[in-house]
Amino acid sequence: MQEVDKYLSRASLKGQHPETLRDLYSEGSSFLVLPQQYGFIKAVLEGSTHDFEYEAVLNNIQDLITHLHATFAESRLDAIIYPQQKNLPVRIGSATQHGRNGILAGVTGFPSLALPAGFSQATDSAPIGIPIGLELMGLPWTEAKLLQIAHDIQALTQIRKPPVWATRHIPVRDYAAVPSMMPKDSNSIPSAYPLGVLL
Repeated sequence: MQEVDKYLSRASLKGQHPETLRDLYSEGSSFLVLPQQYGFIKAVLEGSTHDFEYEAVLNNIQDLITHLHATFAESRLDAIIYPQQKNLPVRIGSATQHGRNGILAGVTGFPSLALPAGFSQATDSAPIGIPIGLELMGLPWTEAKLLQIAHDIQALTQIRKPPVWATRHIPVRDYAAVPSMMPKDSNSIPSAYPLGVLL
């Protein structure tokens, strides 16, 4: 929480905004928290960077970074490639998405990029299948090498497919400004996602 507070209180942040994480989730504020995130938000609000658990997490991340460096060195690797997810994406509106692998680069801070790997089998709701992605991760400061590898892979595979709707003409209204989307009342938001309430 202290790190988020430090970020929110920076003088360089412009405009009206909460100055602490607790202000963001204070009574009377408008926020939307997915039900499965309640525990996480509460833990963050009550936790501290001085907690034993926080220090243990940092130590685990450092161990992971050390192992990754060793793996790159021992196997003389330029990059590691792996599926972005173990499972196909869930439908829009589903509560959660299990099986993400992208957290590896996010947690360690190693550079990574996503590139197309193909498509799942076609279904009634996905007539050309669902795009499947790979993640390419390298050592810190090797972004140029990763981009070159990704470029070479895409040149070899040529597996991109435009979505079915991209070949059809879809009439679009002209807007003078970006329309604002606001719920008419609290009944417009599903009860599973209470606005401004941490249960």
